Amino acid sequence: MSVNPSTYVLEFSGAADTFVVTTNDITVVDIWVTNQDADTRYLMAFDLTAAPGNGTTPVYSVAVQPGLTSGHAFERGAHFQNGLVLALSSTPATLTATVGGQGLFGALVRGYSAFGDV
Repeated sequence: MSVNPSTYVLEFSGAADTFVVTTNDITVVDIWVTNQDADTRYLMAFDLTAAPGNGTTPVYSVAVQPGLTSGHAFERGAHFQNGLVLALSSTPATLTATVGGQGLFGALVRGYSAFGDV
C-alpha cells in the first residue's frame, strides 16, 4: 500500500513576528510573508519546533520590502526534519527578531495525513 502526501496551505490568522507552522517532519513547497513594517525585513525559515532565539542562523532568508508580500518557492520541495518556523528579522544573516506583529505569514507544505502530520 502506498501513501500519497497531501498538500496544505497554512496561513497565520493575524499579524505576528514568528509563525510555528508545524512541529513535525515536513516538505516545504513555498513560504511567504507580507511585511507590514516601514522598513525592509527578512523572512527566515528555520528547521525547528519552536520560535528561535536571536542569533540563530536560518535555513533560508529573503528580503521583503515594506508593504509588500514576498517569499520563496522551493522547486523540488525542501525537507524540514524537525518542523517549520517562519520569522521576521531586521538583519539578513541571523535572526534579530522584530516586535509588534509586523508579518502576515503563509506556507504551502506537503504532509502525510490531515493536520496531525503537518
